[in-house]
Amino acid sequence: MSSYFIASQNILFFFHSDYKVTPAILEIQDGKIFKIFPLTVAHYDSELNDFQKKNNVKIQNYKDKLVTPAFVNCHTHVAMSFFRNLKISGQSKNMIEDFFYSAEKVISKEDVSAFSKIGIYENILNGVGTIWDHYYHGIDTANSCLEIGMNAVISPTLQDIRGPGQLIYEKSLQETFDISHSAEFKKNHIYAALGPHATDTVSFDLWKKILKYSIELNLPIHSHVSQTLEEFQGSFSKYNKTPIQFLKDVGIFE
Repeated sequence: MSSYFIASQNILFFFHSDYKVTPAILEIQDGKIFKIFPLTVAHYDSELNDFQKKNNVKIQNYKDKLVTPAFVNCHTHVAMSFFRNLKISGQSKNMIEDFFYSAEKVISKEDVSAFSKIGIYENILNGVGTIWDHYYHGIDTANSCLEIGMNAVISPTLQDIRGPGQLIYEKSLQETFDISHSAEFKKNHIYAALGPHATDTVSFDLWKKILKYSIELNLPIHSHVSQTLEEFQGSFSKYNKTPIQFLKDVGIFE
């Protein structure tokens, strides 16, 4: 099996429950780190040259650039890259409901397919290897990840009280199941999570249903909680509880 080698003065490692940045050479086989050869800061260049001559190999030298495992973007909406081209008219008290919803009411699955690819490439360019995405038409985002080669956990947005997903939440729930059951997605490290939007856009009954599916299918739950003042205040008005207290009573944290 052929190997290739990379080196840097700043490679991130995990040593004894702590992270450390140190100079080293990495031997890569079949896309995985096969062996690590530590170097010293003071003699980095000479040790690198000696290693190449002794082992008759070429080393890609990244010098002082940081070499690190790929990052995880733990909450994103890659299709929302198109929002950069939209202008806000007037003042908005609630950015999500006054601005985002107006555009998302007319966004199509074809739009999501196209715009999500832009967002995925931007994540790759910033060193991200895995995304946790939460958006409408999640199956189309999953297919974009499959096409480009991005590891992902996809949470099709679930809403049944209000919001752009209110009329399609059953379709979004089915998309969640389809992603979860797909051998092709799983083979390419694309998984599903249940995606309730927020405590003020998802009913108590739907939260209970989501909890049931989470337990039965062993799926994580990925949601916004207390993302707006209105959500926080609305939770007190409706349940006399904070969003966190409400979810605790639903049983989500168990």
